[in-house]
Amino acid sequence: MACVANPESEELPRGRAFDEAVDQFLESIRNPILDRCMYTLSSAADHSLLWFGIGGIRALRAAISSSRRSSRSRWASSRG
Repeated sequence: MACVANPESEELPRGRAFDEAVDQFLESIRNPILDRCMYTLSSAADHSLLWFGIGGIRALRAAISSSRRSSRSRWASSRG
């Protein structure tokens, strides 16, 4: 069952106002370089590549952090 916005809802005009404000802001900073970056980012998100990349970076950072903690504890225990 699809979720459809209720046209009588008070949130609909606020949502449209927010969307319009964001659109006006982005239009003011629009340029070909930013357009290309956003297109690439959007395409990566469409195919979940963005989320896999973020997950991979987080896992790598956790592994590096864990390795550093382990190295420090080994160093401290060897110093007696």
